[in-house]
Amino acid sequence: PGSRPSEIARVAPAIIEANERLLTLTGGHAAVCVVADAIRPDMEALLEGTAIIPVAQDRLLDVLSTIDGSVACSGTITTQLAAAGVPSVVLYRLSPITFAIAKRLMKPDHISLVNIAAGDTLMPEFIQDDINGPEPAEALHDMIKSDATRDRISQQLMAQTREMRAGQGGASDRAARAILDLLA
Repeated sequence: PGSRPSEIARVAPAIIEANERLLTLTGGHAAVCVVADAIRPDMEALLEGTAIIPVAQDRLLDVLSTIDGSVACSGTITTQLAAAGVPSVVLYRLSPITFAIAKRLMKPDHISLVNIAAGDTLMPEFIQDDINGPEPAEALHDMIKSDATRDRISQQLMAQTREMRAGQGGASDRAARAILDLLA
């Protein structure tokens, strides 16, 4: 759900809702939430009574190696998920004022770095009010319901992150170039 209190407030309820919907689609599954140390008490309180098990941030690599899919807040985690080949749905919600300003200043096709770099929707994105409702869970379910589909998407995500690592400069240089290209 992110690591900042504002992200938790805006996105975590939608992730919980998506998991509840996904439970009906899958017929049952184990769900975990990697929780940043800084927001652990708030997230544990929010997850209490849900079917989602909080997991400490230092277990991220363990989690990435065992999960079939993810619903995640846009940010660093989406690139980490892609590098691990985890089919994922990306959620993001800004404050209404920030969103109105951002919408006037730029009109990107994608918000996640992996999708921006690919020039394609490898990870379905849901923004603002679209993060609620059945669509995020249904999109993830479509990606993971068959081994063949999940494996194909996993390979595409890993190939894209390998391509993102190739070339000149460090990761921060490549990210800056991608953002500058987007703004141009």
